[in-house]
Amino acid sequence: MHGPIPAKQIRQSRGRSPGVCQLSGLGGSSYGFFVPYRRVRRIAGALEQWEATINLLVTDLSLSSTFSGFIPFVIDTATDVTIIPRKLVPPNAFPVREAVKPYFVPVEGLTGRTVVGRTFSASLAIVPPAAKYGGLGFNILTIVVVDSWEGKYAMLGLDAIRRVVMVSDHDHVSFWPLPTGA
Repeated sequence: MHGPIPAKQIRQSRGRSPGVCQLSGLGGSSYGFFVPYRRVRRIAGALEQWEATINLLVTDLSLSSTFSGFIPFVIDTATDVTIIPRKLVPPNAFPVREAVKPYFVPVEGLTGRTVVGRTFSASLAIVPPAAKYGGLGFNILTIVVVDSWEGKYAMLGLDAIRRVVMVSDHDHVSFWPLPTGA
């Protein structure tokens, strides 16, 4: 388990629910959250596809919506913006009439075509398995909700990832709060 320095695993991850790890040092102690990589498939017998998925608490900040729920995300450093397929949220979440503006999401590498999405304000957070660990928020983001998306996961993009410290080793992806004053 890694953070900015090696970390101690406190609690195992379960499925897409994150595990908890701890750093101890001169500045005190802090908790981080991790999920393992899992092998998805082999491609053409030679390449392997791996992914790390995590359930995040998503809160729609639209005026007429009360949606707050867990959505499975693939952690994707190649995606600029956070994308949520409409099929992963209830019909009353992210109402189209309250969209900030349409956004053309160029995801030709993923879907073979350009997908149109609408932008909304949302809050994303990692919820710990026990209150004593505290949570880790990605704060308020402008996310893209897309109507036509074949995947079964949302995409956690660089817009969210840059708001925390992310460390990847050969087995896990870990998230830590930004250092104080960052």
